[in-house]
Amino acid sequence: MDFADADSIRMIIHECLFGGSWDEEIKWMEEQGSEEQKEELGMTRSLKEFEERYGVEIAELLLTPQDRENNRTLYEAYKTGGIEAIRIIGEEITPPRAPAGRWQQASKHEKARRKKRKRKKKRK
Repeated sequence: MDFADADSIRMIIHECLFGGSWDEEIKWMEEQGSEEQKEELGMTRSLKEFEERYGVEIAELLLTPQDRENNRTLYEAYKTGGIEAIRIIGEEITPPRAPAGRWQQASKHEKARRKKRKRKKKRK
Protein backbone atom coordinates (compact mmCIF):
# COMPACT_ATOMS: atom_id res chain seq x y z
CA MET A 1 0.00 0.00 0.00
CA ASP A 2 1.45 3.33 -1.01
CA PHE A 3 0.56 5.82 1.70
CA ALA A 4 2.43 8.56 -0.19
CA ASP A 5 0.07 8.34 -3.17
CA ALA A 6 -3.16 10.33 -2.88
CA ASP A 7 -5.03 8.03 -5.27
CA SER A 8 -4.16 4.98 -3.20
CA ILE A 9 -5.18 6.72 0.02
CA ARG A 10 -8.49 7.72 -1.58
CA MET A 11 -9.21 4.08 -2.48
CA ILE A 12 -8.14 2.82 0.95
CA ILE A 13 -10.68 5.15 2.58
CA HIS A 14 -13.30 4.13 0.02
CA GLU A 15 -12.80 0.44 0.79
CA CYS A 16 -12.25 0.62 4.57
CA LEU A 17 -15.06 3.00 5.46
CA PHE A 18 -17.59 2.30 2.72
CA GLY A 19 -16.83 -1.29 1.74
CA GLY A 20 -16.15 -0.21 -1.83
CA SER A 21 -19.70 1.14 -2.29
CA TRP A 22 -19.82 4.46 -4.15
CA ASP A 23 -23.51 4.85 -3.31
CA GLU A 24 -22.79 4.45 0.41
CA GLU A 25 -19.91 6.93 0.22
CA ILE A 26 -21.92 9.50 -1.74
CA LYS A 27 -24.85 9.23 0.66
CA TRP A 28 -22.52 9.71 3.65
CA MET A 29 -20.83 12.71 2.01
CA GLU A 30 -24.18 14.35 1.26
CA GLU A 31 -25.60 13.74 4.73
CA GLN A 32 -22.60 13.93 7.06
CA GLY A 33 -19.62 15.20 5.10
CA SER A 34 -17.82 18.45 5.86
CA GLU A 35 -17.94 21.29 3.35
CA GLU A 36 -14.54 20.18 2.04
CA GLN A 37 -15.80 16.61 1.61
CA LYS A 38 -18.94 17.85 -0.14
CA GLU A 39 -16.70 19.68 -2.61
CA GLU A 40 -15.33 16.23 -3.53
CA LEU A 41 -18.80 14.88 -4.43
CA GLY A 42 -18.27 15.58 -8.13
CA MET A 43 -15.04 13.59 -8.17
CA THR A 44 -16.64 10.75 -6.22
CA ARG A 45 -19.54 10.59 -8.66
CA SER A 46 -17.06 10.62 -11.56
CA LEU A 47 -15.14 7.69 -10.06
CA LYS A 48 -18.40 5.76 -9.66
CA GLU A 49 -19.38 6.52 -13.25
CA PHE A 50 -15.93 5.49 -14.52
CA GLU A 51 -16.18 2.10 -12.81
CA GLU A 52 -19.68 1.54 -14.15
CA ARG A 53 -18.86 2.65 -17.68
CA TYR A 54 -15.70 0.58 -18.05
CA GLY A 55 -16.56 -2.35 -15.79
CA VAL A 56 -13.47 -1.99 -13.62
CA GLU A 57 -12.71 -1.45 -9.95
CA ILE A 58 -10.27 1.39 -9.49
CA ALA A 59 -9.05 -0.08 -6.20
CA GLU A 60 -8.10 -3.25 -8.06
CA LEU A 61 -5.91 -1.19 -10.37
CA LEU A 62 -4.17 0.74 -7.58
CA LEU A 63 -3.88 -1.74 -4.70
CA THR A 64 -2.38 -5.20 -4.32
CA PRO A 65 -4.62 -8.21 -3.59
CA GLN A 66 -3.17 -8.36 -0.06
CA ASP A 67 -3.96 -4.68 0.50
CA ARG A 68 -7.51 -5.23 -0.69
CA GLU A 69 -7.93 -8.20 1.66
CA ASN A 70 -6.62 -6.06 4.52
CA ASN A 71 -9.09 -3.33 3.54
CA ARG A 72 -11.97 -5.82 3.67
CA THR A 73 -10.83 -6.86 7.16
CA LEU A 74 -10.70 -3.22 8.21
CA TYR A 75 -14.15 -2.55 6.75
CA GLU A 76 -15.65 -5.44 8.75
CA ALA A 77 -13.95 -4.07 11.89
CA TYR A 78 -15.27 -0.57 11.15
CA LYS A 79 -18.84 -1.82 10.75
CA THR A 80 -18.75 -3.43 14.20
CA GLY A 81 -16.40 -1.20 16.17
CA GLY A 82 -15.94 2.12 14.37
CA ILE A 83 -12.71 4.01 13.76
CA GLU A 84 -11.03 2.72 16.92
CA ALA A 85 -11.43 -0.85 15.67
CA ILE A 86 -9.75 0.10 12.39
CA ARG A 87 -6.79 1.58 14.27
CA ILE A 88 -6.33 -1.54 16.39
CA ILE A 89 -6.79 -4.03 13.53
CA GLY A 90 -4.70 -1.86 11.22
CA GLU A 91 -1.74 -2.05 13.58
CA GLU A 92 -2.07 -5.84 13.65
CA ILE A 93 -2.25 -6.41 9.89
CA THR A 94 0.11 -3.72 8.65
CA PRO A 95 3.64 -5.12 8.54
CA PRO A 96 6.48 -2.71 9.26
CA ARG A 97 8.05 -1.48 6.06
CA ALA A 98 11.40 0.02 5.38
CA PRO A 99 11.11 3.60 4.21
CA ALA A 100 11.18 3.71 0.44
CA GLY A 101 12.95 6.27 -1.65
CA ARG A 102 10.91 8.89 -3.42
CA TRP A 103 10.91 6.98 -6.70
CA GLN A 104 9.81 3.74 -5.03
CA GLN A 105 6.87 5.45 -3.35
CA ALA A 106 5.34 6.77 -6.54
CA SER A 107 2.41 5.01 -8.14
CA LYS A 108 2.72 3.41 -11.57
CA HIS A 109 0.86 6.37 -13.04
CA GLU A 110 3.17 8.88 -11.42
CA LYS A 111 6.22 6.95 -12.65
CA ALA A 112 4.84 7.06 -16.19
CA ARG A 113 4.22 10.82 -15.90
CA ARG A 114 7.78 11.38 -14.71
CA LYS A 115 9.22 9.39 -17.61
CA LYS A 116 7.10 11.36 -20.06
CA ARG A 117 8.30 14.68 -18.57
CA LYS A 118 11.93 13.53 -18.81
CA ARG A 119 11.48 12.62 -22.48
CA LYS A 120 9.92 16.02 -23.17
CA LYS A 121 12.83 17.81 -21.50
CA LYS A 122 15.35 15.81 -23.54
CA ARG A 123 13.61 16.80 -26.79
CA LYS A 124 13.86 20.51 -25.93
